[in-house]
Amino acid sequence: MQALTELLRLIFTSVGVFARQPELLIIGALVIWLVYRQYVRLAMAEARLLGVVRTHPREHTLTALGAGAIGGVFATALFIFLGLPLSGTNLIYLWVSAVLLMLIHPRFICFSYAGGLISLASLLGIVSNVNIAVVIALVAVLHLIECVLILLTGAEGAIPVYVKAPTNKVVGGFLMQRYWPIPILALMTAALAPEVLEAVTYLPMPDWWPLFASTQNPAEGQLLTYYVLPVIAALGYSDFTLTGTPQRKAKATAGLLCLYSVALLALAYAAQHGLAWAWLATLFAPLGHELVIWLGRRMELQGKPAYDTERGAMVLSILPGFPADKMGLRTGDIIRKVNGMPVHTRSELAAAISPWLVGVEFEVEEAESGQMRTVSYDGKIPPLGVRFVPEQTDIYVVDPLMRPSGILVRLWRRWMRRRRGDKHE
Repeated sequence: MQALTELLRLIFTSVGVFARQPELLIIGALVIWLVYRQYVRLAMAEARLLGVVRTHPREHTLTALGAGAIGGVFATALFIFLGLPLSGTNLIYLWVSAVLLMLIHPRFICFSYAGGLISLASLLGIVSNVNIAVVIALVAVLHLIECVLILLTGAEGAIPVYVKAPTNKVVGGFLMQRYWPIPILALMTAALAPEVLEAVTYLPMPDWWPLFASTQNPAEGQLLTYYVLPVIAALGYSDFTLTGTPQRKAKATAGLLCLYSVALLALAYAAQHGLAWAWLATLFAPLGHELVIWLGRRMELQGKPAYDTERGAMVLSILPGFPADKMGLRTGDIIRKVNGMPVHTRSELAAAISPWLVGVEFEVEEAESGQMRTVSYDGKIPPLGVRFVPEQTDIYVVDPLMRPSGILVRLWRRWMRRRRGDKHE
């Protein structure tokens, strides 16, 4: 119990550790700046699509900092309680593999693919000094952190877009992208002489600890010692939804990712006790992640679109500060009447409020429950401040069936097109 109390104290005082390390503050500032730049890019995309930026990138960054701090405490707790020792060799292999895979496809930067690749290379004898169990467990822990962050803020800032559905219909949907800086106390190992340990304060740990043993072999007369080292990382989340709200999609994605992470962590632990388990964990890291992506896409592409004009003049999103926001319209509301006049389409609604109305009353139907309610606004409209679901004449901006490719793939395709052109000539 004493060890547990001391570990919790160590975790929650980790912020002070970062504050006392100038080099970490510089690296942290760089990571935060990169996260901020991602939100600036999203704000620019939102301005192009909506004509307005609903939330300043600075506010998104501050929210990400708060969520990232929570994720960092959670990550530190997992690293320490599992006794998950990181080594420079494992991390270097992971980063190099992730960067190379990103050149093939942007989403391959995820450590599930890099971890599976270097573990496979270790099993085949191509690389050495790789602790497969630790590498796979690291992948699992990072995805568990991502689950927490997606639940906390994954749906925030979702951008409403017009999407080409698999049926070739243009429907409404939401793009969801979030980025988080994560301060972590990572667990490291070192081989020290007993007399050095006498001058160091250490915590008595339970007999079952650590769950993941280090492969470092101390020299004769030395003892293996665990210590914590502050590091700063960043995580990202990208998703889309056609069949429901961003909040519901975030919960579904976090649930699938949590199942994958727990299963992968169990396989990582088993990988220490047999070659067959090591092979299974190695293969499950990338293939299980692909399964999570496939299931998520399948739910969206085979489900019924939630935002289309078949149901009437439906609200896709509300611009803050505009009349629609002040009168209490919400995503999914279907406007049925304007000042007692029935409307069935977006065009009829536009005609009903043109050129302007002063003192407006809408009768709206909630899409999910079917309940009717009345909202009103005393001022003048338009502008209303609503982005409605698209009609079939609208231009879509997202095709979920299109798959982006990395730099190497694009160069390969360009080279092949040139070759075909030369042969044609």
